[in-house]
Amino acid sequence: MKKTFIFLSLFASVSLFAQSESKEKSFKSTMEVKASPQEAWNTITDVAQWKHWDNRIVDVRFPGPLKEKGTGQLITDDAKVVEFKVTELEDARMYTYKHKLSSGVVYTKRMVMASDTGTSISEEVWFKGMSRKTFEKYCGSDYTAQIAQKLERLKAMVEK
Repeated sequence: MKKTFIFLSLFASVSLFAQSESKEKSFKSTMEVKASPQEAWNTITDVAQWKHWDNRIVDVRFPGPLKEKGTGQLITDDAKVVEFKVTELEDARMYTYKHKLSSGVVYTKRMVMASDTGTSISEEVWFKGMSRKTFEKYCGSDYTAQIAQKLERLKAMVEK
């Protein structure tokens, strides 16, 4: 009886943990730009240019062009050097990269799509791990607005 109770308790804990992990909240913003999808793609995949439209980045180190499973380093505005890894890349369409937090992982997905007025560029960010709920609670309330501001700076670069 005791072994059955322990097993059921453990099973319930694992099930609840798995359910909570799968319900991450994401933050997303989309911006229309007057440029071709290829021009937009070239801009968002030029990692040397990220610092010009993402105010949290001071510099980026990445060997060569952006590629799936490639790793690089972000130097942030608070003087941290953060390693990131490209987890997904569909040429001329989207890429996702991740980097670790103290007790979790943050994912950033950027997408380019042709639209009626030119091109739409989207960025979506989500978090996994123990720090996920803390981030969502303390930073998440205005995180979508921060992404939109970043995309406004990107729009100015793309439309030059």
